[in-house]
Amino acid sequence: MFRRRDWASIIVQAELTGEKVAEAGKIEYETVVKEKPKSTKVYEVKDVTLDKNSVFVDVEGYGKVNEVLFRTDSKNYRILIIVDGKETFNDTYSHFEEISKFIEKVGTKTVGGYHLISFTDISFSSSLYIRVEPSESMIFKSVFISYVVS
Repeated sequence: MFRRRDWASIIVQAELTGEKVAEAGKIEYETVVKEKPKSTKVYEVKDVTLDKNSVFVDVEGYGKVNEVLFRTDSKNYRILIIVDGKETFNDTYSHFEEISKFIEKVGTKTVGGYHLISFTDISFSSSLYIRVEPSESMIFKSVFISYVVS
């Protein structure tokens, strides 16, 4: 049978041993965050006829639009760009032509009878959606979209 003193010394010894084990067991953790691999997507078509709304990009993830470029001989269409579920751009070519003088990410130009519009440097954290809405049947001489997504 243990005496009262033996119980007390056992408890003290256990507490001291526990503290030593806790100190010896301290582990320094290093947080390593691995990013998902990013991949560059390029969509490019030439001489495509559009007569109804056409979705060119509908992607989930995070990333950045490098460039969106449309070239056509008509200004009769709208462009809708939704970033992270919010309308970022939704207007006609003519309106973009007016505001392109003030917004760095939007550029328009007319060259050789063709109207070009470009959007650049658009970051997204959860989703990206790009749609063209022609008001009449029209031929896009070129459509070029480059973006990075993870």
